[in-house]
Amino acid sequence: MQTKRFYELTASEFEWKLSETKTIKAWGFNESVPGPVIKARKGDIIIVKVNNQLSEPTIIHWHGVRLRAAMDGTDSVQKPIQPGESFTYRFKVPDAGTFWYHSHKNETQQMEKGMYGALIVEEDSQLVIDKERVLMIDGMKLSKDHSFTKGNLIERWKERHDGREGDTLLINGKENFSIEMYEGQRERWRIINASSARYVRFSLSGRPFKLIATDGGLIEDRER
Repeated sequence: MQTKRFYELTASEFEWKLSETKTIKAWGFNESVPGPVIKARKGDIIIVKVNNQLSEPTIIHWHGVRLRAAMDGTDSVQKPIQPGESFTYRFKVPDAGTFWYHSHKNETQQMEKGMYGALIVEEDSQLVIDKERVLMIDGMKLSKDHSFTKGNLIERWKERHDGREGDTLLINGKENFSIEMYEGQRERWRIINASSARYVRFSLSGRPFKLIATDGGLIEDRER
């Protein structure tokens, strides 16, 4: 049965604590980095009202989701959401998978400051797990006073076209992120790389794990 899922996201600037010693002026949704996890099931209708409380326009792109162009959230198909204005996205999610949303206006700066979040479309499966986690990886390039660096003209040109690698590495908006789990538990981790340029090599210090899905959903020949 098709279900409507309602969400509201407010883009704003706020104080965000990366660690016990580092606080930044982040930009994000609902005063959180990452923003809220949006969840639905395959075939549902997602309705998201976006309020822009930033000092500049923004647009939200639904990364990896097959949807009609008018709801895709790029400059080519949508007028930017101006400061003080709102826009409501409405679209069907035809595929299960691990997706995400992020700013697509001045994205090199807005994304790096924290304007992103996960979009999870759940599938019908018999996968048995004890817990599921969403892990969003990001990198920020900060100065000594914890403000975002701008770089010179050449660096800014490269960043606009290729992004940049930040030296402050985050998982779910925190430095030195750690996970606690009980021995023998079976968990599903949905991992999203939200950094603008960095490739990430994933390992568990030699401990084995299984790849059961990609961003497009479960792998058909996976071991259960």
